[in-house]
Amino acid sequence: DLMQRWITDAVDLQPDVVSILIGTNDTRRKNFTPERFAMIYRSLLEELPQTKFILCEPFRFQGEQSDEEWAQRKTRLLGYQEKIRLIAKETNSIFVPLQDVFDEACKRAPEKHWLWDGVHPTAAGHYLLTQRWMECTADLWK
Repeated sequence: DLMQRWITDAVDLQPDVVSILIGTNDTRRKNFTPERFAMIYRSLLEELPQTKFILCEPFRFQGEQSDEEWAQRKTRLLGYQEKIRLIAKETNSIFVPLQDVFDEACKRAPEKHWLWDGVHPTAAGHYLLTQRWMECTADLWK
């Protein structure tokens, strides 16, 4: 949905900094390959050449999905994660890794404590996300 809102939500505003966290919901779309995802992602960033980007890694857990569905979605998710990491490097953007934070947190509490449905963060999950985001962007605000 970001592509549909990009002009009004970003380009028209000409922001100095934009933080983006997308991709998790796209794993539902079986025909939406990591390559297509990356092509669209890059095209959005190119519309704001003077903007500093903070690119957040999409994350999720299996949740209520079957093992077969999870295996397919996880493969797409890993592809999206890798593409965003590469795009961040290519565009000199800040990359915020998030999957590892949630994976590590599951050693302390069950998945549902962090992501109530495997995708959407609880208050505790938002705290993890915020802490990592702040850690990765600290130099930007100096």
